[in-house]
Amino acid sequence: MRGARRILLLALAGAAAGDGADPSAIEGFEALRSILENASKKTLDRYLPPIPAQFEDSVIVVEDPVDARRRFAREITDAVARDVRQAGRFAVVRYSGPGDDVEREVPLLLAPSQGWKIQSPQGYAVAGKAIERARGGKPARVHLVPRVAADSYGESGVSFMHVTTSPDRCANRIDVWLCKQRELHVVPGCRIADLGEGTLEGVRGLPVEWPKSFSPVRPTPGRVCVVHCYEPRVRDFFVAFRVVDAQETGVELEWTLLGAGPGSPDSIHQPTRPARGMPALPCVPPCGRRD
Repeated sequence: MRGARRILLLALAGAAAGDGADPSAIEGFEALRSILENASKKTLDRYLPPIPAQFEDSVIVVEDPVDARRRFAREITDAVARDVRQAGRFAVVRYSGPGDDVEREVPLLLAPSQGWKIQSPQGYAVAGKAIERARGGKPARVHLVPRVAADSYGESGVSFMHVTTSPDRCANRIDVWLCKQRELHVVPGCRIADLGEGTLEGVRGLPVEWPKSFSPVRPTPGRVCVVHCYEPRVRDFFVAFRVVDAQETGVELEWTLLGAGPGSPDSIHQPTRPARGMPALPCVPPCGRRD
């Protein structure tokens, strides 16, 4: 415990001094394990983001946000780091708990004068029996056609939460869609990281860095991307997809669940139940503009 506290002090001092003594991500994670133990609300506010008060979809088991935050803090305190990927001020740590077959990942940020902070309200399951069942042993396939209507996605988009290309079934909760210029877009709130050509097996985990601004992805065969499927109080998980084929008439994607979280599907090969009772979201402009 004293060693971890010392690491924390060194981390904060190095970040504040700006003398090139910035701590590594693993040092920061070990420091967080110490400082989050029995932490006050003020400390939790400093090092953890808030947890949404509720999720709208009734299939998600809702936990009191205060209890959920303290549970997450205990999870980090008890964690054993399995892998760390760092790029400057950004990092992703893979960890597991004592006797736990689940491995999770959490993004970290090195903040000026504060040291390393956790950037997500929970860890995302990337390995373990439950997520392997959801993956079903192989990627799922989806075919998207170019969008032509301003007031409907048609079959141009896919909801990874509901495992469907039907906008009615998911109440327009589309994550990725194909525009008439045959470029892939994400809806506001979601993020996409273009990893270039590769394989799904080659995706090690959550991206360490994300683009600072959105730009559509040209779907060329072999291109791999990671999508953060996010809508406040509805969904918060990650998928990876690879472009299998790209023609004038549409694109074929294979995809898998990368990091399970709130709203992620129990199986990527079966549509989840329709989003009955959830308000339908408006369609984004067909050209992909956000205004």
